Amino acid sequence: MLVPEDWRVQVGGLPILGGYEDRTADGGALPDNAPVLKVNATTLLGGVKVAHEPS
Repeated sequence: MLVPEDWRVQVGGLPILGGYEDRTADGGALPDNAPVLKVNATTLLGGVKVAHEPS
């Protein structure tokens, strides 16, 4: 999943023999009113990766 760099991301969920990975920046430099994308992923024998889209 590619996310714009000016969005804050929160990743969570239930990994079963899989996982999820947040490769976005920590969001410390983003304004408080930045859009928030909440990802709730359930994975089974696979994974989910969230990253910022290239500029």
